[in-house]
Amino acid sequence: MEINPRHPLVIELNKLAEDDPESEKTIDNAWLLYDTALLNSGFSHDDVENFTARMYRTLQKSLDLPNLELEDEVEFEEEEEEEEEGEDEGTIDFDFDTVSDEL
Repeated sequence: MEINPRHPLVIELNKLAEDDPESEKTIDNAWLLYDTALLNSGFSHDDVENFTARMYRTLQKSLDLPNLELEDEVEFEEEEEEEEEGEDEGTIDFDFDTVSDEL
């Protein structure tokens, strides 16, 4: 990986590292830059568990979510299907002549 000191990501990451080198934000962003360069170069990731944890934290912060806990179950009322007039329940209208012509 080549680091370009003029790239906006590197400039901002450097500022983060100077201001708060031990913060989760600084560490996650440094790793995400590395992760992205690794995957972009065609390599596979050896530490998928930590990579996905960083991605989830980054998405959580980006979407301003207080946490990633599941919400309560949502219950839906089942709607009854309306039958068309003149059709018997449970029957299927099938044209065998059309099917045999297509075969």
